Amino acid sequence: MHTYTSKDIHHNKETTNSRGSRRIFPGFIAFVDCTEQQIPRPVDKNKRKMYYSGKKKKHTVKNQIMINNRGFILHKTTHKKGHRHDYDVYKKNPL
Repeated sequence: MHTYTSKDIHHNKETTNSRGSRRIFPGFIAFVDCTEQQIPRPVDKNKRKMYYSGKKKKHTVKNQIMINNRGFILHKTTHKKGHRHDYDVYKKNPL
């Protein structure tokens, strides 16, 4: 059995369709991930710190999204401050 890394998945075009995803991830029901969106730089110094994402080197908000094996969005959280880790967002927003 081959273990797939994130690099394999990103470069594998078969993951863009549900058949390829089912082959790589047999029995999966849904994917959960966070996405970041850039926002204008806040004027307030405290807000700047809270919304700054070190990963993107920009001020951002995060949304957690759950997508099923057909590509439909099942769940989306309200936006969270950009400095939070994806797993922290996941723990505080049970599905």
